[in-house]
Amino acid sequence: MTSPEEQAMLADAEQIRQEQRQQLHAIDATYAIQRGLAMGRTRGKSRNHSLKVAAITLITIMAAGLWLLSPFKDTVAPQAAKEQTLDWGALSKFKAMDYDIDQSTLESAIRNHYIQMINKSAKSGPYQININAVTADENKLILLYTAKTDSSQEIYNVNSVRIKDAQTGRSLGSTSTMGGGESQSWHGRGTLELDRSQPFPSSIEVDFQIASVDRGKLSDPKTGTVKSEMKYSKRMKIKFNLDPKFASIKTETYNPNQTFMLGDHQIVLSEVEISPLMTQVRFAYDPGKKIDFQTKLSISDMLQPSEIVSKTEDGRSFKLSSLSGHGTEDGSQYTFSSNMLDDPESMVLKLYPKSRSSYASEQEVEKHMLEFKIK
Repeated sequence: MTSPEEQAMLADAEQIRQEQRQQLHAIDATYAIQRGLAMGRTRGKSRNHSLKVAAITLITIMAAGLWLLSPFKDTVAPQAAKEQTLDWGALSKFKAMDYDIDQSTLESAIRNHYIQMINKSAKSGPYQININAVTADENKLILLYTAKTDSSQEIYNVNSVRIKDAQTGRSLGSTSTMGGGESQSWHGRGTLELDRSQPFPSSIEVDFQIASVDRGKLSDPKTGTVKSEMKYSKRMKIKFNLDPKFASIKTETYNPNQTFMLGDHQIVLSEVEISPLMTQVRFAYDPGKKIDFQTKLSISDMLQPSEIVSKTEDGRSFKLSSLSGHGTEDGSQYTFSSNMLDDPESMVLKLYPKSRSSYASEQEVEKHMLEFKIK
């Protein structure tokens, strides 16, 4: 039986690898040129995030005695397929977040009118927050918002977004935060995984806090490292009802039960869950055998799900990126983007049977990549 401590270490190890993938997209050179000051703002945030990752890495190495991270070039996640003709309408300013590897999920929601426009605001002193839109299913909620301040301040980020069920007061958690913009404005996206064993909220309250610095400080390389220079808004809360359609589409479950070998270990692609905003893939390691903690870690490091290729009946093809992963009692679970709303006719999971650095060329990587039909 895997202890809670071992499960936590497995989760940390996989999260480090997944977070590195997302960081690579966030610091893409082309994006840096295009976004300029906006990325200058996120660099300070990335410094803090890197320290957190480094700390977790050190703890994991000391506990397991293994270097768990794959080579740098092995961590690059595939770009999500983009539909250039998609009209984002009133949400076009959020399309600029082209470093968002989960953008294919949001594009699918927009394409299929699975978006609820909110446009409700709250103010506190020089700060203002506006919720532009939301989309959700029983597993996940995505929030699009805009922050503003007056000319005395420059927005560093929206540093905290908490959500609770407005009817019961039950905390749903804090969203991930990402975004960018100009000095006095910030366009953000928050993502929150939901527990579908709990009742789906009919209305929610979103609680924001904005971090800023005095005018002219945002471009300072030290911004974000000097605590005394940071200023924070009072908490700003916005309540609204969720569209009932978000609770109407239930998660579909598939059991591929496809087996393959990684070294001497038998791996089973055991279960796939698909909902409008999330795809979850589960693997079992050496079914029927008792394996120790270090073996689980080494298998998790070898197992590298790359992407899911989703094809619709009319011939469109979408690449669904791997977003995160963690250890489970009998193996591991990975989260991918979703385009369930496009009604895909087929879905194929692609993964590397070993580290990409083991091959002589990218052609060899593609030649040895394993493919598994989900549906």
